[in-house]
Amino acid sequence: VWYRQTLDGAFHGGAVDVNVFRVPSAASDSYVNQMVAGAIEGFAGLSLGTVRNFTLSPSFSVVDGNNVAAIYLETAGAPGKPVLNVMVVDLIDFGMVQPLGFAPGIPGNPLVQGSLQSAVVMVTTGDNVFDAATLRHEAGHFAGLLHTSEQLMGFHDRLSDTPECPDVMQINCPDLNNLMFPFAFPGSQLTLTSQQAMVVQASALYRGAVEDGGGFPAPLDGSMAFAPGPP
Repeated sequence: VWYRQTLDGAFHGGAVDVNVFRVPSAASDSYVNQMVAGAIEGFAGLSLGTVRNFTLSPSFSVVDGNNVAAIYLETAGAPGKPVLNVMVVDLIDFGMVQPLGFAPGIPGNPLVQGSLQSAVVMVTTGDNVFDAATLRHEAGHFAGLLHTSEQLMGFHDRLSDTPECPDVMQINCPDLNNLMFPFAFPGSQLTLTSQQAMVVQASALYRGAVEDGGGFPAPLDGSMAFAPGPP
C-alpha cells in the first residue's frame, strides 16, 4: 500500500527522479538527458527531479525473450525511492513485434529496485521529440495508465472521460491525440484527460509537495550518491 497525504487533500506538484541505464551504442548521455526532460517536465503537472546516468552492458543491446527479465535486475542497488528507471537499448525484438518501448506492469513499482517491476525499456530513433513522447507514454503505463483503445475490444481503460476507438487501425480515432493511444505517431498532441492526470497524480512515481508552494521531500532511501552494483 502506498499512502500519500497533502495538508488540504489537493495535488501540489511533485518531482520525478529518473535513472537512465543506457547501452553505449543506443544514445549519448546528453541525448537521453534532453529526452528525459522533454518527457517528464510538465507530465500531469509534475516536474523533473534528479537525473542519473548509468551504463548497461552491450549484452542488452537487443532485448528479447531471453534477457527481458534480466534487464530489470540491472536496477538493483540504484539510488532513488521513488524513481523512474529507464533502460535505453538498441532494439526490442519479440519476433513479430518490435515495439518502441514497454513497461513491466500497469503500474510498475517505483519504490523497489532490482525487481521485475522496476523499469521501463525503450529504444531511441534519433528524433528527440518523438523519443520523449515514447518515454512519456511508457511512464504513463508505469504510473498506472492503460491504453485508451486496444486492438481487442474490451481491454482499454475504464476512465469515463477517455473515448474508445472501435478500430485502432483507422486514422480518425477520437483518442488519436491522447498520450495513451496504443500506437505512436509524429505530431500527436499527447493530451491527458483530467481523470488520466488524476491517476498519475495518485501514483507513487514522484516526491510530492504537501502544501501549495511547498518543496519536495528527499528520496525515501536517504541516499543519492552511490552507483548501482550488480544484481
